[in-house]
Parts: sequence; C-alpha cells; structure tokens
Amino acid sequence: MPEHYLILIVDNNEAYCKTLREYLEENSYHIIEARNAEEALEKVVQEKPALITVDVRLVDDDDPHDHSGLRLIQRLPEEIPVIVLTAYEDAQVIRTAYETAPGKVLPKAYRFKGDGLEAIQTTIALYLPKDDEAEPKSSKPLSLRAITIWLIPVAVIAIVLLIIFGEELIAGIVALTGSVLAELLAGAFTTIGRKAAKKIFKGSQPKIHGR
Repeated sequence: MPEHYLILIVDNNEAYCKTLREYLEENSYHIIEARNAEEALEKVVQEKPALITVDVRLVDDDDPHDHSGLRLIQRLPEEIPVIVLTAYEDAQVIRTAYETAPGKVLPKAYRFKGDGLEAIQTTIALYLPKDDEAEPKSSKPLSLRAITIWLIPVAVIAIVLLIIFGEELIAGIVALTGSVLAELLAGAFTTIGRKAAKKIFKGSQPKIHGR
C-alpha cells in the first residue's frame, strides 16, 4: 500500500514540487522534498526514502548543459530506486545528457512531466518495493494487559488443580523438585571430586630430573 512508503522529490521548481506532492499525498504517499543535490543527500541519510524522483536540471532550467540531477544520481545509494523527471520531451537529449555523467547507478525509468501526474504515479508504483520485499516489522513487546490476559487462565487452572488434587499435587511437585536438585548436586560433587582426585594424583607422581 502507498502509505508504507516515503518518496523524496528532488526538483528546483517549487511550484511543480507542490503540485506533484499534493497529488501523491492525495493518493496516500508520504512525501519529502529537496531543491538541490546537497539537500537531497541529507534527506536520504536522515529520512531513508523508499524511492526518489530527480529532475534533470537542478540548477538552471534554461541551461541545456545543466545535468546536475543526473550527476546527483551517481551519489545516491544503489538500493534506492530512482526515477528521472524532466520537462524536456526529447529522449535523445536525455540520453546524451546521461552519457556526460556515466556511472554505476542507473535510474529505473525516465518520465516526462508533460505525461501528467497520473502517469508519474503509475511509474512510481511500478518501482516501489512490493509488500513481500519490505523489511519485516520488528515485533513489539507484550503489554501488561496482554500478559495479564494470558496469566489469568494459567492461574485459574493452577488453582483448580490444587483444589482437585490438593496435597498430592504439592507433594509430587516437591518430590520432583527434590529429585532434580539431588541429581544436579550429585553431578556437581562428582565433577569436583574428579578434579580433586586428578590434582592429588598428579601431585603424588615422582618428578624425573634429567641428567
């Protein structure tokens, strides 16, 4: 489900960020934003998003040589899926731009902003981790109420057994406990005795001096 995931939008266009954020939040995603590469890297460390969208031009939207978004991708963790967003609909331009910043980290997909918000959301959903791939949530410790709920039936059963069997049950428990303790003590004394005997035997052996 979308509410499981946090998405980081990296874009220097504040108005577009606001539009995309509102649309995704309406569809139950959690959204954080960054306006530049350094801010994005900080958010990745602090927030650990499940997916990142990165605009190609993070410095100057009018500069055809601004490929700062693609360079940012090379500094992102490989395990986080990245989707490149751009307002420029020439696929060859994007391909050429990415060749200027080659590296081991490749974006999962390209998406033109002109395709619309619904198309972007569809692409995001496609590359988010599936539910069975998500890390299992750590189990919470039992509350006092839960412990009490389990403890009461056990106590009731114990009382009923005492009422039915009475002294025989208590005598049996005492006998069993005594038997276990006796075996433990016997084993302990046997071990101690063996160690003591070994030391005595070792000490009584004559020493042989070399000539």
